[in-house]
Amino acid sequence: MTVGSDGLPLTTPDAMNSVNQGKTVAQWDDMENGDQVIHSWGVEDGSFLRIANLTVGYTLPKNILKKVFAENLRVYASANNLYTFTKYTGFDPEVSTRNSSGTTPGVDWGAYPRSRAFVFGLSITF
Repeated sequence: MTVGSDGLPLTTPDAMNSVNQGKTVAQWDDMENGDQVIHSWGVEDGSFLRIANLTVGYTLPKNILKKVFAENLRVYASANNLYTFTKYTGFDPEVSTRNSSGTTPGVDWGAYPRSRAFVFGLSITF
């Protein structure tokens, strides 16, 4: 067992508070035997609701299209990864991991947030 300068074992959040004052994520040292331990106090609720895709479009009426000699004209806007409703403090509750293994499922280790994309378009048929 590793013991901090205050005599408390470094396996409790209280012991880590003296080492990590003002931080929201504890920085754990490796154990003497090289192991690192994941504790339940570092696990959080990963529930979420995501607006993954949203498309809005408008097709002009035929009587207007006759004036511009078009058969069909549609204007649209699309957004991908528009918003995620969650209390999760990491980048993404749908974790992607760099060093994934059977002993570290769901650990966001080097994960990046999903990119947000906006597309605007015009579709014309003559």
